[in-house]
Amino acid sequence: MERSEYQDIIDENNGRVILNHDYYKLRQQIIEHPFGVLKRQWGFTYTLMKGRVNVLSEVNIMMIVYNLRRCLSVWGIEGFRNRLKDFVEPFSKISCVFCLLILMLYPFVTKKWKEKFFLEYANYYTL
Repeated sequence: MERSEYQDIIDENNGRVILNHDYYKLRQQIIEHPFGVLKRQWGFTYTLMKGRVNVLSEVNIMMIVYNLRRCLSVWGIEGFRNRLKDFVEPFSKISCVFCLLILMLYPFVTKKWKEKFFLEYANYYTL
């Protein structure tokens, strides 16, 4: 019978999982769902690129596509189009790519930054 050199760490991790069962169940529901969809439903089991930066870029693109598809499934095509139109209209003079980037980052920025950026700078770009 052999014991792995990492067995102490494995046992410690298993103990944390047992003690925090609810936390890990929630983590499974929130974090692991997108990866499961990418791997099992979309067949994204390997990357075409090599190197850390390139692989991260490829994975980020897949996550953006996942988020866009999720928005479409939650809001529907018309709802997504209306939200995008309402959001992008003040930025009509900015490139479309920048607008999509802002749209994707919008849920993750603080309220203070939203007020500063979207009120002050949006007015600047729509003059």
